[in-house]
Amino acid sequence: MNNFGSATEEKTKLDQFGFRLLTTMLIWLVYILGFLVLVPVLKEPTGILVLLPIILGSWLWGMRKGAALAFFGACLNVLLYLPTGLLENRSWIIAVPGIVVFLVGVMVGYLQDLRQTLKRQNILISYHADHDSLTGLLNRNSFGREAKLRLERTNTADQTALLYIDLDGFKSVNDNFGHAVGDLLLVAVAERLRKLTRKADLHARIGGDEFALMLSQLSEAEDAERIATALLASLSEPFMLSKVTVSVQASIGVSMAPQDGMTLDELLKSSDQAMYSVKANGKNGIWFAAPQEKTMPDQNAAQGLNPTLAQ
Repeated sequence: MNNFGSATEEKTKLDQFGFRLLTTMLIWLVYILGFLVLVPVLKEPTGILVLLPIILGSWLWGMRKGAALAFFGACLNVLLYLPTGLLENRSWIIAVPGIVVFLVGVMVGYLQDLRQTLKRQNILISYHADHDSLTGLLNRNSFGREAKLRLERTNTADQTALLYIDLDGFKSVNDNFGHAVGDLLLVAVAERLRKLTRKADLHARIGGDEFALMLSQLSEAEDAERIATALLASLSEPFMLSKVTVSVQASIGVSMAPQDGMTLDELLKSSDQAMYSVKANGKNGIWFAAPQEKTMPDQNAAQGLNPTLAQ
């Protein structure tokens, strides 16, 4: 999958380069034809039209390429003027416009580079505003915003699960190995959450060692059950962190829409209460807020985990 993604990205870059190159060639061809047509009428000022391909080319390629295009434009003008005889004792025709077009090319290229830099900075600022700086998952605010939108668009025929996950034993990892290892653990937990869920699902770190997942478009509650079981088993496996092996477990509370509510506040409240029910009954388990979900104790017992609990 990674190789396919890299190959696709490389092909996209080549396609973009080819498009810019072809567009630039066409722009200069149009200028040359325009020069030949207009020079009998405009005479000496015709060369100033070279600003147009330089500006367009600089917009396509950026500052450094813009300066090179300006130099190319000045040299091209010399070649175009020579057959006309307009250059005799009039070197200023090339010198002045050449300097002007070079400066304009640099300026336009610089503005384009500045525009791209500001665009990247805005994207970065927006990303950090919406994501947890440590794990890269959504933060509490952006998770709430996205989750509300998804609930509003939920088809009544589909089900949505909200998983509230709290790590058991995280404090002891921080106390025994330091916060640096604790941070590595949180990053590793986030990665396991991503691997065991779909890319389209919402993943968030909502504070400390607490995470939330929203699984949309489920056909039945058993889908959430299977994912929660896989997450519980995965998070119980040891983590290799900076030459240190640590182990934690997880308490997972699950609420379902529409059974447990159709608003984010209702689902969060239900899953939070379900998570604390796990902790009150020995931790390392799963508790469904809806009373009808009671199918998992035997599965967890077979895995050697604490029984999954259900109200």
